[in-house]
Amino acid sequence: MRRGGTADAALRAVSILCESRDENIAEIVAEWQRLTDREPWRSLSHSDWVDHLPPLLEAMLDAAVCGSGSHQGRGRVIDTAMQHGEHRRAHGLPVDVLLDEHSALRTAVWQFLSRRLGPETTKDSLAEIIRFDTAGTFAAMGSLYGYHRTEIERERDWSGESARLVGEWEQTLTEWRRPRVG
Repeated sequence: MRRGGTADAALRAVSILCESRDENIAEIVAEWQRLTDREPWRSLSHSDWVDHLPPLLEAMLDAAVCGSGSHQGRGRVIDTAMQHGEHRRAHGLPVDVLLDEHSALRTAVWQFLSRRLGPETTKDSLAEIIRFDTAGTFAAMGSLYGYHRTEIERERDWSGESARLVGEWEQTLTEWRRPRVG
């Protein structure tokens, strides 16, 4: 048994996101698309509007919930997000679009999980949600870095930025795992 709930409850939370993963991602993307069905997204082609999201969600699930949470998995999230930020800037979208997209994705995922978990939310399932939300926060940071790549390259070597963000993510995880004395 796990602390804060049963092992079955924790597995149920993981299975909601990880089992039928492609269908779950499609459902989350559809909700995200509904939430962003306005300008400036409507001015984009369907591919430019939506195609970045499934690979990003796959990377986030692998890095935070379904996979082992490896260094390489976190790097994939950051790299995918950085590319997304670069693409949004190349399309002439303002930076606040990235923050709106992050908010819409967070809402879409929380709505998906709320529908699936219902009143059975446990401490363990909340931990899974928080891990996914953390991946989303670092993905948003990666998108912002990608968006501002030109400015960053003026100040420092771009090649180390992905590793730096992954390091910050891993430092955050280390801090969370450290026992609190109080």
